[in-house]
Amino acid sequence: MEPLEQQIRMKISTAFDDAVSDIADLPQAKGLLDDPLFGGMAVRSALDNLFNSLADDKKTMLLAFLYKHQGLDYYKILEEEYHNALDRHLETVK
Repeated sequence: MEPLEQQIRMKISTAFDDAVSDIADLPQAKGLLDDPLFGGMAVRSALDNLFNSLADDKKTMLLAFLYKHQGLDYYKILEEEYHNALDRHLETVK
């Protein structure tokens, strides 16, 4: 894996982790992540929202275009990291 791809993956992975952490930090969500049903829905919702934002953002589209010229498929990386985050975080609410 090339250094640029590693950097992209790390930034995306961190963003997904932060999205889930933000839910856990909300006072009204106290204990939410301990419930398999509601915790799973909250995690999935946070990750889905971030995924959609990153996939549809105009700046991201420009970056994806620039990365494409360097042989990197940003959207493929984004999707892979999304699924990794789902696996990682949904496992914690089971």
